[in-house]
Amino acid sequence: MSHIGEELPARWIQVRDSIEQEAERRPHMPVQEYYELYARHLPANREKALFLSRYLHDLGVFLHFQDDTLLKRTVILQNEWATAACTGCWTTRR
Repeated sequence: MSHIGEELPARWIQVRDSIEQEAERRPHMPVQEYYELYARHLPANREKALFLSRYLHDLGVFLHFQDDTLLKRTVILQNEWATAACTGCWTTRR
């Protein structure tokens, strides 16, 4: 990952901080709420918000599977929540 160690724009850090605060309160949020959170710190622009989302996903800040038809609707704020949910799915299907 070539972006490791890069300095982030200050407003991106503000978005990340807001996301981390949300993660303390809940495990996930609808993508629309992510767009609204983004727009509190930067001019509203879905394309740029999705670029930042992919970047933060790659860093492991949250999970947002933009290429999946169902999962792209949700930003998973607590990665452990997703892992636990998937583990439960596999153990109940056996």
